[in-house]
Amino acid sequence: MTGDKGVPFIRITNIPRRGIQLDHADLVRIEPPSGHERERTRTKLGDVLISITADIGSVAVVDSSTVDGNVSQHIALVRPIKSACDPTWLAYAIKSPAISLQLTSKSYGGTKTGLGLGNIGELQLPHTDLATQERISHSITDAMNSTEAIRDAITRQIHLLKERRQALITAAVAGQIDVTTARGVSTEGVGV
Repeated sequence: MTGDKGVPFIRITNIPRRGIQLDHADLVRIEPPSGHERERTRTKLGDVLISITADIGSVAVVDSSTVDGNVSQHIALVRPIKSACDPTWLAYAIKSPAISLQLTSKSYGGTKTGLGLGNIGELQLPHTDLATQERISHSITDAMNSTEAIRDAITRQIHLLKERRQALITAAVAGQIDVTTARGVSTEGVGV
C-alpha cells in the first residue's frame, strides 16, 4: 500500500546508521495487522526502535509522524518509562561503543546475524537521573546537528569546486584561457 492510506510501517531501512532520527524517505504504509500483532508492534511517541538483524544496533526514536504505525519483525520496540528514562538519551546510550559491543557480543548466527528480544532486555545501561539524561541528550543532539550542518556545507563546497573545475577545463579546451601564459603560484621563500 502506498500514498496516504494505511499506517506507517517501519523497516530496518528507516533506521539510520548515523543519528537517531527515522529516515522517512522510503517509509511505506500498510493495512494494519489485526489483534495482538497490531498492538504488539504498534508505535507510540518516544518508543526506541533497535535493529536486531542486518545493521544490528542501529537505533531510532519514534516521532509524531510515525505514531500508531507498526514495526517489522527485524526491529525491537522498546517503550521507556518517560518519568525515569529520556527516550533520546536511551537511543544515544544504545548507540554508544559500550552498548554496541554488548549487542555485537550477544548476536548469533553465521551469515545472517541477529539478536533476540531477550538480548535487548539484558543490556547493561548506565544509571543516571532524568535531568542528567535530558542534559546529555540535548548536548549530543546539538553536536549532531552541528556536525550535520558542517557535513552539508562541505558537500555543497565539493559540488561547487567540481563545477568550477569542469568550467575551467572546458574554458581551457575551448581556447578561452591561454595556458602558455598562465602561471602558478610562486612558492619561493616559503619554508616547510
